[in-house]
Formats: sequence, structure tokens, C-alpha cells
Amino acid sequence: MHYLKLQWSHGQKDLVNDGFQAGMAFADAAKARGDGVIVQSVSFSLTSLALIFVIAVSAASLVPLPW
Repeated sequence: MHYLKLQWSHGQKDLVNDGFQAGMAFADAAKARGDGVIVQSVSFSLTSLALIFVIAVSAASLVPLPW
């Protein structure tokens, strides 16, 4: 099992450059291993939902991502 804890806060300003890159690298590594990813939010934050959305868009290859 692999685990990644992202230290996000409510109102974080730049998730594209500070957060999503680490989350996507983790998701991409899991995909390369043939594993899945579980995204959990302790505080039900929208940042976790946004990461799920980015993973889904990336998996569907709908738009090129900036990283």
C-alpha cells in the first residue's frame, strides 16, 4: 500500500503548482503499477474533489494538463 498526505488548507491559492502536481504524480505512479487511488478528505474540502476531477479528466484524456 502506498500513501500520500497532501498538506492543503482551505483557501489555498495555487493548487496547480502547489498540490496537484504531487497528487497527479502519485496517481500516475499508481496507474503505472496497475493500482487504484483512493482520495480521502478529512474536512470534506473542495480541493480533494478538485483533485478527483483532475484525475478523471487526465484518465479520459479530455484536455492536456499543465504538468
